[in-house]
Amino acid sequence: MKRVGEKFFYEMKKIICSILTTLTLSLFCYSQTSVPPSKGTNIYEFVGSNHNSLLQSFFLDYSPNRVKEEKLSLNDVTNYLIVKSGVKEKELVENVFSNPIYQICRTTKLSDLPNKLVQLGAVSQPCADYIKSINTLIENELEIGFESLNNKAILLENSIQQDPVLKETEKGILLCAVATARYSAYFWKEFSENMDMQTKGNSSSARLPGWLNDLIAADVSGAVGGGAIGAAVGGTATLGTATLPAWVVGAITGGAGNSISSGVTSIWNYFF
Repeated sequence: MKRVGEKFFYEMKKIICSILTTLTLSLFCYSQTSVPPSKGTNIYEFVGSNHNSLLQSFFLDYSPNRVKEEKLSLNDVTNYLIVKSGVKEKELVENVFSNPIYQICRTTKLSDLPNKLVQLGAVSQPCADYIKSINTLIENELEIGFESLNNKAILLENSIQQDPVLKETEKGILLCAVATARYSAYFWKEFSENMDMQTKGNSSSARLPGWLNDLIAADVSGAVGGGAIGAAVGGTATLGTATLPAWVVGAITGGAGNSISSGVTSIWNYFF
């Protein structure tokens, strides 16, 4: 009887995993989730768009079950992003993911991250204060809905651009981080609504599920860490056909890497 029960459980697990794979693929076959409404003047808006494009590519190539079964490592994620992002200076991406600062960003809540980064000398106090503002934005506005978050984020972007104290590089890193928050929120909103529709028969309301809070915060943490490391490295990097400051490429790959690492677990736990 025990063996029959174990066999039944195993077969049911395979069926559920198969359903999840099919749902994930079908979601991206009919829904483009890369570009939310753009109303702001953030010159680094493309960072958010690139962030979502990398997520979309990943979930087309890797179902959550495949990640779980293969135990995808951070090194695997690094190599994947090097290929998919089109970055030519792969050493920069490897540097981001192996850097102790990035490891701190991966394991520290966004609410606690600013003070740690200041202590490490990775960012200035004014920059850290804005990171706190991004965290507050995520905590407060997600409870209301995406439109509220998006509109408040645009106001924050304007404040960052007009701040006379911030260094230009830090302004850029922060703008990358806010763009990542906006686009990440849109991506996961669309993802969760479509998954809810297919797994539970109804779409989400305007309010976003609670697990998105930590997930979007993780995306921002990765972008901030990647941007700070890229700034320390200095120079430029080639992303596709574009030559960009190293901190921009660091923010894109850092945010996407942390999003992938956090996202698969969150999706698995929430829907199944």
